[in-house]
Amino acid sequence: MEGHIIGLLSVISRIETAASNHQIKEMEDKVLLLGGRIGIMSAGPSSKITHIYDVPLAYPRDMSAPEFHALYNRIQAHFEE
Repeated sequence: MEGHIIGLLSVISRIETAASNHQIKEMEDKVLLLGGRIGIMSAGPSSKITHIYDVPLAYPRDMSAPEFHALYNRIQAHFEE
């Protein structure tokens, strides 16, 4: 399980450095489609995990489901601060 979390954190760190909003949205979608837990890291060289979200959605995940959008919006709010 730890390896999965590290992999997701790697994707999330790439979200922070993505060049465009399209790239950010695409990566967040993939994290929600694939991950069981999503960690949000603070910005900067001394970054730490600030939030962890469990993803209670069943596989295969439906990107049009209201639950998917609700969780996506909660996670997206971290990047709009």
